[in-house]
Amino acid sequence: MVESPDSSSAHQELLTIKDSILVQWQRLPPEHQASMLLVLMNNVLNSEYGPWAANAVKLLSTQPETPPPNTSAPPISSADLARHTDLAPDEIALLSAEDLKDISAAVTAHLIFDVFWDEVEDMARQRLDQTR
Repeated sequence: MVESPDSSSAHQELLTIKDSILVQWQRLPPEHQASMLLVLMNNVLNSEYGPWAANAVKLLSTQPETPPPNTSAPPISSADLARHTDLAPDEIALLSAEDLKDISAAVTAHLIFDVFWDEVEDMARQRLDQTR
């Protein structure tokens, strides 16, 4: 590549190379993919990106967090749904107490695992910006 790494054509060339590597990778049997992965990881780990790659592999290999049990979710009632949502009364009537427990647990898990950490990061960045 003659262009600077920031140029559009250089970027497109890198994407093309990566796509080609992935196509060829899929042609390898799994045992060869595994051994090749070790060779590639050794090269990357011994480069300036080694610490970043090691941390990324560690994150990929950790067990996902499990949602809290239903007992930790705040209870919701049909009256709550009528007061705080646009659901029609006949729709609310179709939901059982178990449905409401499951909905509350799913929303709680979503808030904790999908929203909470994004909000933590945003608040941390705000705090860091304030101290700079």
